[in-house]
Parts: sequence; structure tokens; C-alpha cells
Amino acid sequence: MTGSGVRGATANDRGEATIRLGFALVALIGFGPAQWALGLPQEPAPSEAALRQPAQELAPDSPLAKGLAAIVQERLRADLEFFASDAMRGRNTPSPELRIAALFLKSRMQSLGFQPGAENGWFQDYPIFTQRLDPAQTSLVASFGEQSRSLGLGEDYFFQLPNQSYDLALEGQVLCVGEGSKEDLEGLDLQGKWALVLDRGKFLSKAIKACQGAGAIGVLATPGPTYERDSYAQKYRLRSLDQLAASKPRLTNSAGEDAPFPLIMLGRDAAKGLWVAAGSPLSAAGYPATGVDPGFQLREQRKLRIEQQSASNLCAFWPGSDPQLAKETMILSAHYDHVGVKDGVIYNGADDNASGTSGLLALADALVAYGPMQRSVLLLWVSGEEKGLWGSKVWVDNPWLPESCHAVLNINIDMIGRAPGMDLCITPSMDHPSFNSLSRAAYDLAAEEGFGDLISQDEFWSSSDHKNFAETLGLPVIFLSAGDHEDYHKPTDTAEKIDVQKSTRIVRLVLRVLDRVQAAPLSSGK
Repeated sequence: MTGSGVRGATANDRGEATIRLGFALVALIGFGPAQWALGLPQEPAPSEAALRQPAQELAPDSPLAKGLAAIVQERLRADLEFFASDAMRGRNTPSPELRIAALFLKSRMQSLGFQPGAENGWFQDYPIFTQRLDPAQTSLVASFGEQSRSLGLGEDYFFQLPNQSYDLALEGQVLCVGEGSKEDLEGLDLQGKWALVLDRGKFLSKAIKACQGAGAIGVLATPGPTYERDSYAQKYRLRSLDQLAASKPRLTNSAGEDAPFPLIMLGRDAAKGLWVAAGSPLSAAGYPATGVDPGFQLREQRKLRIEQQSASNLCAFWPGSDPQLAKETMILSAHYDHVGVKDGVIYNGADDNASGTSGLLALADALVAYGPMQRSVLLLWVSGEEKGLWGSKVWVDNPWLPESCHAVLNINIDMIGRAPGMDLCITPSMDHPSFNSLSRAAYDLAAEEGFGDLISQDEFWSSSDHKNFAETLGLPVIFLSAGDHEDYHKPTDTAEKIDVQKSTRIVRLVLRVLDRVQAAPLSSGK
């Protein structure tokens, strides 16, 4: 970790206990595919309507037939129920539970005979930064002569805006600028001073911009004589105190970035106390007049505490067989994180994306049964998708592959467990500028697994990890999903609602597409 922030012993104890639980679950669940494939009950066959277009006949000893047979519904279900269990607490990025998921995936890949696919082994680790204000070094002090008065954040003064966590040390005289209009500021010297704005209960954005343009170092707003809205404490107290709590994790350490223009909301009682203590000349309404120095200096300080954690992508490599094509790697991706726990409620993320995570595991079984394809394959479970496609961004910014290989395509599966049985969504669709040979193969082969006409989900082009592979690396990509639903990002996205049979058919389709394109020329657009 960097900075002064450290985790408490309680958090460490909980994390270690969770990881021990995870290893126990791995020991129970993570055994080889042969033990699952024998003697297990299968789901009922899809309805005749859902499979009205029969699959092509395959020779039973062909690699594709062997691979398809290895995609076992009950195995996929068991994996999905593990990732979507309450014990995994929503697999937030970062969290101890997400680390357990990564260790589980590594264990399975090792047992199946895959090779480590990251530069330093199985995991591509990347740092995550969390920042918060240090309460001991966050202060606002008014000085008048030899005396001073400290004001309390969340009691006397407040933050109106949510982006107030940054390093700051400012001191200057205060000048009242009335309501901060262009007319109020005319002729005033605000250089190096705090602008005291009398808030009338309207938007302050114009006043803030005008004061900043006039050279003020910050705005000190307080309810003016015409202010009739809720008190600042009612409006802003919780938001201000939240600034002291951990902010959302970020991929970058933003402590050195330019801070936004400071805005402090000074409560009415606190402001009046300063007028009295400073002996400020006041108008009949009880406020300093426009252009008047109320008689005190203002010093504000904020200090960030930076905490560094990490998350991982799990990279499993399956070498190709062709002497030339084996250098070309087909990337299969799924994000294995979700959104964690909110207000004590676990968001299990069964469809989003325990379904894709377990689907990629089923593809690993299929590849083992299939044997080496002509091109190599990288199974890539990425973290941080829910935070802004973090894991895939980290990978495409540093696209390392074993044996001097390079990436040539990406197939991404995300939310493959819901919606009616014949529905399957794709982007890029035929109408998308990035329609490519992978898309063409998916359209051609969908009926082999009982799907109807593929449904465009081009509106979600930017919503999952394929986007980074297409836009940063210029690869042909497809993103397959079963579509959106009412439980998206809700605690009701749970395992019992998943249509495992449908997930299995989507995984089978991905294998068919891989088989089709394993040696074919690839296009990245129309």
C-alpha cells in the first residue's frame, strides 16, 4: 500500500477467513471433468419449437463432436452456483472474494493442462487506488487579528459537490461579492481572495465561474437574506461526511491531478458567528455588503490518504498446432466480477456475469476434449468490468502472450443465462460498421444450436469488454449475450433464474465459431 492509509486488523482477519473458505470450496468443487461427465442427470431436451432447425450431423470421433460433448450442463450449473453464491459476496473489484474466484479459476486451468498465459504466470495483476480525505488534516480556520476559529466539516461547513477529495492548502482574505453576478463583481479586486457569495437558493454555477474568472482562489457560499430552502446541514451534511470515507476505486492515482475550483458551503449560524467574532460591518439585513471585507482570513486544508490494492485478470493459454497459425491467438473473454454488497445486501450477479464466467470454464473443458486448434487460444477472465472495463483495458494496453504470439480476434460472452430460449443477441450485427467474419460465422451457425435470427445489441457496443479489443487493438470481435432483463444489477439476479440449458447452447455455439475460424482469413470490418 502507498500513502498513510492501512487496513485494520478486522478487515485482514475477514479477508483471510474468506480466502480459507474459498480454498475449501475449491477443494470440493474443482476436480476434473471426467468425474462430472459420468452418470450425471441431464436437463430435459429443448422444446421442439426451440430446436426446430436440426444440427448438422458430425462424425462422433471428430474434434468438434468431442468438444461439444464435453460441454456438460450440470458442470456449468455447479460452477455458476459457486460464483453466484452468497459466500462470494458479489465478487466486487477489489475484494477477497474476487481473489478466491481467481484462485478457483487458476486451479481448474492447472488441472485441465492449460499453460499460464500472463507475463508473470497465471495472473495479470494491476493496481487500484482508493483515496479519501484524512480527517486529522482536513480543516477550515477563520483568523481575525490574533484570534482564530476552527470550523467543523459536516457541522459548520459542507461540500456541495461530490468531487471534493483532493489535496489542498489555501489561505486568503475574504471579500463579499453579493450574489456573485457580473454587476456585483464589477470593480472588485478578487485576486488571491476568497469570494463570499450570498446564496439566494438558485444555482451557483454562474457565480462560481465569474468569481474564478475574476481571480478568486475559491468561493465561500452562505445562505443570504432571501434564501428559503433547506438548511445546508439538511442538504449537504451526509455528502460532506462521505468525503472522509473511501471514494470509489480508480485505475489511476489522481492525487496529483488538478483540483477543481474550491467551493465551501458555510452554514448560516457559523457565518453569523464569524461576523460577530470579526466585528464585520453589516447591512440592515445582517450581512456584509457587496465589496466589503468582513474582517477575517480563511485557511482551508485537505489531505488525501491513498490506499493501493490490486485486482487480477486470469490468463490461460492453449497452444495451437499449426507451425504458422499457432502464433495467432484467439482471445475468449468473460468478466468474473460483479458489484459486491450494497447497504448490506449481496448482489450475486448470476447472469452478470457468473453465467459467462462458468461458460468460459465449459469452453476450457471443450478445448481439452477437442485438442489443439490450428490457432492458439487464450481464455481471459477479466476483473473490473463493472468499474469501467478495467481488466480488458489493462490487457489491451499491454497485450502480452506466451511464445511470441499475438491476438487476432476476441469473442466475449457476458450475461448468457436469461431470456426466451431461441433469443440470442449479438454485436456487431449486420448493420454495424464493425460487422466481421466472426459475426458472419455466428449468424451462419446459430441455428445449429436452436437459435432463431440473431438479435442486434449494437446499442451495447460500448457496454462490455469486447469494445477495448476492437477499439484499441483493431481486432474483429463479437459480443454474445442472452439479452437484458429486469434483474440487471439488482440483488434479484440469482442462480435459480438462470437457464443453464441456454447457457450451454451459447457455449456450444462459441466452440462452433472457433472451429469455423481456427484457420480462416479474418476481417475486422465489412
